Amino acid sequence: MKLPNNYGCVYKMAGKRRRPYAVRTKTGEHDNGTPTYKYLGYFEKSADAYTFLAKYNEGLVTPDNRLKNSILFRQVFDEWITEHERYKDVGKQAHASYTLAFTQLKELHDKIFCMLRVDDLQAQIDKLENMSESTIQKPITLLHFMYKYALKKEYVDKDYSQFIIRVSAREKQQMHKAFSHSEIIKLWKDKSEDAKRILIFIYTGFRATELLEIKKENVHLKEAYMVGGKKTDAGKDRVVPIHKKILPLVKEFYKSSDTYLFEENGSPITYMHFKDYHMIPLMERLNMKHTLHDTRHTCASLMKEYDCDNLYRKLIMGHHISDLTDRVYTHVEIARLVLEINKVRI
Repeated sequence: MKLPNNYGCVYKMAGKRRRPYAVRTKTGEHDNGTPTYKYLGYFEKSADAYTFLAKYNEGLVTPDNRLKNSILFRQVFDEWITEHERYKDVGKQAHASYTLAFTQLKELHDKIFCMLRVDDLQAQIDKLENMSESTIQKPITLLHFMYKYALKKEYVDKDYSQFIIRVSAREKQQMHKAFSHSEIIKLWKDKSEDAKRILIFIYTGFRATELLEIKKENVHLKEAYMVGGKKTDAGKDRVVPIHKKILPLVKEFYKSSDTYLFEENGSPITYMHFKDYHMIPLMERLNMKHTLHDTRHTCASLMKEYDCDNLYRKLIMGHHISDLTDRVYTHVEIARLVLEINKVRI
């Protein structure tokens, strides 16, 4: 079979071989004028070898001599995460987070990567409509990383992940919903560690990262208060009273941890990890639909419901106090903050 110049060829090698048909291309010549070759692959049948050679010339073969349409989504993930760990020093929590994101894209696992289009990717993200912001964002981020890797390896010619549209329903989720009295009672009855953590969130009003970053040195059990918070000037290093109902829970976590109030295997728990591995599974198990920020909203709502003084409510929540006299000249005793939070009777 006469093939075009510089096309490559199929060469049958001598001897008994399981795959005697080699696909090769000319790369140059030796000093004596004999050609040098690059071998691309070996095949049992000549027809398969010629098919591979044709695909190679159509640009459908990767630099490491694999057919692009043979590489699955799961293979790209395995290659990417291995390289990512090797060069980026990925920790256990980051690895777990990306693995969870990969699991959320399970319908793509056995799909041919180069055959995927934006509709295939979008369909998977749309299924996460009612999930948290980070739960939606993580698989999108993973897809960005995987396509960047695939482009580098020449598995694909285009990054379809850049066209993903974030789920519009997330905007509606910003209207936070407080835990109901019956849901709070259900959390108390559950008695799991995650339920106890969520109750501490609810009765303190801390933002998620604020409470997760609280160190034991800032937890004062005898006086029943913690010091924490960041984000705003009004919220930084504020005094937050510990409600008498959650004091035993705080003592329990305090006793079992080393440095931070909330720890896992001796390490602090990140916001993403807590959401994906603690908050969401707990909500699913108890048949509740809440985000972590709903706990803070619940605290503010309960203090209003039980007529806590507005000034102390703002101080506990870390809200800005517009009245200059209150903000600068009012001396607030910790005992009064504890008194105010204990007005909540649920």
